[in-house]
Amino acid sequence: MIPVTSDDLIELLAFVANVTWTGIASITISPAPSSTLANVVMAFKNDPTATEPTLELKSANAQITINSAANWTFTVPPQQLALDPGTWYWQIQTTSTAGTVQTYLQGTMEVLTDYTQTL
Repeated sequence: MIPVTSDDLIELLAFVANVTWTGIASITISPAPSSTLANVVMAFKNDPTATEPTLELKSANAQITINSAANWTFTVPPQQLALDPGTWYWQIQTTSTAGTVQTYLQGTMEVLTDYTQTL
């Protein structure tokens, strides 16, 4: 399965470094798999070929909220992201209670330079 990308979502995710990122209001995987949603991870890399992500947000750490495990709906709330200015590659990976791991969404986002901060 090839993960889906969305130009609207890519534009929505851009933010200025050192400010609170607005997050993602709601994502629903539809149709929902037969097993309930157990875990969600959003990983960020500044190099798509890197073996390890620079940053991961996890439902297990309350950085992603599973709103409905049965309906596969989750939210990535607003939060501080320690990402330098530039283009970042991201993916959202889910794990079902049956242990099935899938990457449904991926894309890029721009972290813009904060011109109000003295470097």
